[in-house]
Amino acid sequence: MKRMQMLLVLTVLIATMACAQQGPEGPDPNRPGALELIEYDVPDQVDIDYEVLDDIDTSSSEFGVVSLPADVGRTLTGLFTKYTKHVAPNGKPIHILGQSRVSDLQMARAREILRYHLADAPGTRYGSGKSEVANRMGDVRATLIYTDTQARAFAMYDILEPSDLAIQDLYATESPVEGDYVYVHNEAPEGGFYTRDASYEEIMHLVHAKGIEEALPEYHAAIERAEKRAVEAGIYKYGRTAPHEYIISGFDIYFGLWDHDPQGNGGSYGDEYPYHTRAEMQAGDRPLFDLVEEFWPEYLTYNAYLDPSFEGTFVMVQDKAVEYTNKSRFLVDVTLTGDKDTSVSGNDQDNLLTGNVGDNGFTGGAGNDVIAGAAGSDRAFFAGVASDYQIETKGEITIVTDTVDGRDGTDELTGIEVLVFHDKEVELE
Repeated sequence: MKRMQMLLVLTVLIATMACAQQGPEGPDPNRPGALELIEYDVPDQVDIDYEVLDDIDTSSSEFGVVSLPADVGRTLTGLFTKYTKHVAPNGKPIHILGQSRVSDLQMARAREILRYHLADAPGTRYGSGKSEVANRMGDVRATLIYTDTQARAFAMYDILEPSDLAIQDLYATESPVEGDYVYVHNEAPEGGFYTRDASYEEIMHLVHAKGIEEALPEYHAAIERAEKRAVEAGIYKYGRTAPHEYIISGFDIYFGLWDHDPQGNGGSYGDEYPYHTRAEMQAGDRPLFDLVEEFWPEYLTYNAYLDPSFEGTFVMVQDKAVEYTNKSRFLVDVTLTGDKDTSVSGNDQDNLLTGNVGDNGFTGGAGNDVIAGAAGSDRAFFAGVASDYQIETKGEITIVTDTVDGRDGTDELTGIEVLVFHDKEVELE
């Protein structure tokens, strides 16, 4: 016998029950949806076909995001509409379930960030081999529930608690896509209260709780020791022991999420932490700085799908006049979506820049870049005069090498129609 499950959720009272539930000044009782009646048509007993869930094919989708199949069971289909996954080395999936207001690009971005957290970081103390972390997550059915709002996430915990899924939530209102309005302007979205992206945090909480604690206990223990030291020194003021929160605070600061100083107080998370830049953290809380560098690479090496609404040039070097570059400077790979005539300006890393169906412009900058123009009439820009460069064609690939050291490096181009140098343009056949 199935019934309508109805949960009354008072989010103000439970806001402190989960991470990232409060903004710089604490929970906001006046935000929209503070008191919300949630209705879901789900069965009394958990109804999930795990064989179907574990075998969902996402390869047919452009972004690897598909509709949740009906035969996965009424529990999940009564709550979610979308699905994507990351498959651990042992072949077991780590699931991402999304509601209807979560866009396909948000789903894809969550998956790419999950992959980033789980990607080996060669040469690091704890992150050089993360296979066991991912395998552990697959073994315990680690699952990210990507909900429309905070209230909807809390409503689902009671429903999903009897299941075999080990869940962590993320809200659509706290996770902008690169290039969308919220990302570009460092603003909180409608219905949200964050000035920074919480995607990295919530996904890392899933990795930490369901993978690291068992697979990398020495790393978890090192985080606990560093947190205790920071609390005793009066640096970290979270209010309770929370190593998951401490390490991700370091991540957020390391990767520039607070570098624009949205609170105007030179700190992060209200009065919780006194530093908001990588350099400040290195000087003031070196153990936390080291723990970040011992697990992650120095740059965000996932594929960032740029929101189709973005217009102009997406900049990947820090420019204080361009608000979002506090975080975009750490990206490496960017893929344009939609059909706008968008341009991308890379940084000093070996960038992978991919175009859309519009007429795109690409500036690789320093580093050895791979640029794929895709459809449209696309142009690649270089800093020097044409005579400074060697141009070689290998099949469909054009290789442009800057003979001046430390400037444009060697770029591999496909789908580019015009090379633009400081003194002239060269059309490619």
